[in-house]
Amino acid sequence: FNTWLPLDIAAQIVEDIILSPNYEHTPIPPLFNITNSTAMKWNDLMWYIGAALLKENIISEPLKFLSAQQWVDALERSTSNPNFDVRNFPALRIRRLVKVFLHEPAMPETALSRQHLKREVGGFGPFSTTVAERWSPTMRRAEALTRKDAEDWVRYWKAKGLFTDFTPLKATISARM
Repeated sequence: FNTWLPLDIAAQIVEDIILSPNYEHTPIPPLFNITNSTAMKWNDLMWYIGAALLKENIISEPLKFLSAQQWVDALERSTSNPNFDVRNFPALRIRRLVKVFLHEPAMPETALSRQHLKREVGGFGPFSTTVAERWSPTMRRAEALTRKDAEDWVRYWKAKGLFTDFTPLKATISARM
């Protein structure tokens, strides 16, 4: 599952906490987990991003979804090609991180954790957002990410030049981390 928040929502949550009237009568908690308590499936988010990439003509055909292991294997195979150009593979920057997620889950897999806990990408258990929700009305109202969020990100990434070296791109993305 994915618990990302759009940056504007995360910033508003921080502002809510800083300006909260709770400071007058409650000690400041040592930690606020600011994650989206309305989790969405990783595959759904990747589908939204893929649709946005297609809409912005960054890719020329729909994304092909692979398991995380298949994605790492395909990425590593591509580096052995004599015509390999690292500029066409920004994913190389996160390859090691994905491999860690694949082989060293942050939370051991047990029958109990499989049945009772939603896992974050990488195997992390869910973060408690109770404290942040108590201090932030924005946090209490946070909704799952939408297709519009993905479109906004892709337009931002495009405006910042992330895709300048490989437009249009035939893309494959890992859907099950």
